[in-house]
Amino acid sequence: MNRQTSQQSRPVIRMRQGPAGRMGSVYGRHEKPKNAKNALKRLVKYLGSNVYLMLILIFVMLIATTINLLGPVIQGKAIDAINTFDKDSLFKYILFLSVAYGIGIIVSLSSGLTSVYLTQRTVRKMRKDLFGKLIHVPIRYFDTHMHGDIMSRMTNDVDTIATTISQAVASIISGIMTIIGVLGIMLFYSSKLTLISSLSIFLSVFVTVFLSKYIKKYFRRNQELLGMLNAQVEEAVYGHKTVAAFGKEEDLQNQFNETSNQLRKTYIKAQVYSFSINPIMTFINNFSFLVIVAVGAYFVYKGIDAMTVGTIITFTSLSKQFSRPINEIATLFVQIQTAIAASERVFEVIDEQPEVNLGKELLSEKEKVGTIEFKNVYFSYVEGEPVIQDFNLKVESGEKIALVGATGSGKTTMVNLLMRFYDIDQGSILIDGIDIRDIDKNSLRQAIAIVLQDTVLFTDTIENNIRYGKLDATMEEVIEAARISNAHNFIERMQEGYQTKLIESGSNFSEGERQLLSIARAVLAQPKILILDEATSSVDTRTEKNIQDAMVALMKDRTSLIIAHRLSTIRDADKIVVMDKGQVVEIGRHDELLAKQGIYYRLYQQQFAGNVI
Repeated sequence: MNRQTSQQSRPVIRMRQGPAGRMGSVYGRHEKPKNAKNALKRLVKYLGSNVYLMLILIFVMLIATTINLLGPVIQGKAIDAINTFDKDSLFKYILFLSVAYGIGIIVSLSSGLTSVYLTQRTVRKMRKDLFGKLIHVPIRYFDTHMHGDIMSRMTNDVDTIATTISQAVASIISGIMTIIGVLGIMLFYSSKLTLISSLSIFLSVFVTVFLSKYIKKYFRRNQELLGMLNAQVEEAVYGHKTVAAFGKEEDLQNQFNETSNQLRKTYIKAQVYSFSINPIMTFINNFSFLVIVAVGAYFVYKGIDAMTVGTIITFTSLSKQFSRPINEIATLFVQIQTAIAASERVFEVIDEQPEVNLGKELLSEKEKVGTIEFKNVYFSYVEGEPVIQDFNLKVESGEKIALVGATGSGKTTMVNLLMRFYDIDQGSILIDGIDIRDIDKNSLRQAIAIVLQDTVLFTDTIENNIRYGKLDATMEEVIEAARISNAHNFIERMQEGYQTKLIESGSNFSEGERQLLSIARAVLAQPKILILDEATSSVDTRTEKNIQDAMVALMKDRTSLIIAHRLSTIRDADKIVVMDKGQVVEIGRHDELLAKQGIYYRLYQQQFAGNVI
């Protein structure tokens, strides 16, 4: 089946809510604050999916922390050995330090490597879940969300999470172990000095909590604006020719600058709060260090807690180690807030409801497939704004039916409904007497091929692009499909033939050649029902003739729906259905409808007068 989606098939109406149109309804949106605790829990669950790596990392960090804590203790004893001129003990302590620091280098490399594996495996699972959901969400989701923002969640947001995991997880594990170890050793030496050191912790926690609410708010808004900026860049690149043709470069630049300025202001505010954490923490720790030295010297002078100079050195070193993980966690807190904001955006997509497929009937098991019947169909993209109203039409098997009407009359919407990209509000659509809601969606869509005006091809070889219509097709079948669609000749003229690679969705081919490849894909699929949505409106007259010849063969004995503005291409249709405001207003053959001098007659006259329909 040739499943293609395009800008043409999207509901234009949903982008026009509110006075600001598309930009007002999407770019001006401010999301409510999300549940940070829930996002953090879910991130931890993703980490927990690699339990053995987490256990290895914890074990390695335990060794590293133990070595780091032994350093100040041995240093203190070495200082005391110097004071007592104990050369043997001094040599022993220096040897212990050398061995410990040597092991520390190996452990540090091991922790870094383990952290990288943990990060990449966690992020790989998240990307897999995110992409798996994206390909199963309803078409409505893509029609109501900026494509650049969706891609930003898949790339920027996931990369932000990966960076944070790689830097934060090991630091947090090490920090918790260090705080517990330092606290135990300090209590062993002096509970009084430990109490004084602990005061800096409470002050640091207070500062972190106070600043965090501002940091989270601005970093989440920063991620949203980054998604908007990506969406604008994508639209500018995709629609560059249109922008240039209408001379809208300056307007587009102003629009981009406005979003960019918002991003700049938000980022600066976020960084002001985040950068303020480190100097504040440094001041608190230095002040705590001075207090410990002063009080420790007093204890030595008074002989309190059997305090020695070596003990003071140990205490000051441990005090720095005590404050180091707190400073690191406080600094990482900014990064964690950014990752939480990014994860919320990722989880929003993962939590989207997938496309419902409750149908059990399989069209491939039916001998006769092709009769289509629309019964009292009602549909609206936005509640209260109907697009299709009381639509009734029966298409017999093998008939060639043309749907015509002015822009916005609902022609493309009928394709969306028949393919079940959207479900109807009322009524029913039947294929061979079976309600399409009772048919398995995969079976339904495999029975229908669509050729759209905006051709969708993939960065792959010509052969694989054609084979997309039938993955198990032989090379002979691929070539035959290309012959029928009149694509074989231009393919053979290429140096690499069917192995020629398409670049950027076929930008190295002409519009007509891309259209012919799309038709070849539909030919190969051998559909029961064929839908031609503006299939020949983007090609020159000669290419259109080639396409028409191929379509005549393809549509033979096959139910076909043709949606075209160029009325000259549908004169031979078995039946022409004229639509207006979502309703069938006229049905008949070309000559019959012209004789009625109704809507079809006016459309025909407008077209030949040079007006756009």
